[in-house]
Amino acid sequence: MSTRLPTPVPAIVLCLLCLSHSAQGSNEATFSDPRDGRVYPVIEIGPQRWMGSDLKFELSPSWCYLDDPDQCEANGRLYPWDAAMDACPKGWHLPSDEEWMALESYLGMPAAELAVEGIRGTDQGARLRQGGDSGFDAPISGYRRPDGSYARAGERSAYWLSSEIDVEAAWHRDIRSDDARIYRSAVPKGYALSVRCLAD
Repeated sequence: MSTRLPTPVPAIVLCLLCLSHSAQGSNEATFSDPRDGRVYPVIEIGPQRWMGSDLKFELSPSWCYLDDPDQCEANGRLYPWDAAMDACPKGWHLPSDEEWMALESYLGMPAAELAVEGIRGTDQGARLRQGGDSGFDAPISGYRRPDGSYARAGERSAYWLSSEIDVEAAWHRDIRSDDARIYRSAVPKGYALSVRCLAD
């Protein structure tokens, strides 16, 4: 992908730097999706309320990694961007690039790195993946390519964001098993990635 100049950091994100960077997620509640009855933990990181696991709602099109239903149960489903935009239940939404920057800021990512494309931050990815101290517990569940092949389970967990680059691509975040930082880039919308819902 072509290199882009860093986009300006929104003022709302910059002002978050006055908040504590030691925000810790905690499982204080649960949410039952009325569409299928699945129950998700709800965690708080700063003022944001997130589902504490990846979305499992069966929506067409969406897939289980390697077409294995056990993968969906363990790690959630994989959605192309158009489906991801409609996947979260009422009262929740697919987060924007700016909302992920706010999350990263709460966890201590330097302001100068928030809008950088590529690998960035210090230990924010490690804090968000399973076993980290944020409570986000991102599984390293891989993704599905547009050609139908699957890749990177155990290495990458890729999350769609609602913010588009253009008609063909949107922003995403990549949490890695072998790097404590977080990767930010544009991805073609035909890839199927994980969805983590944020409360409205």
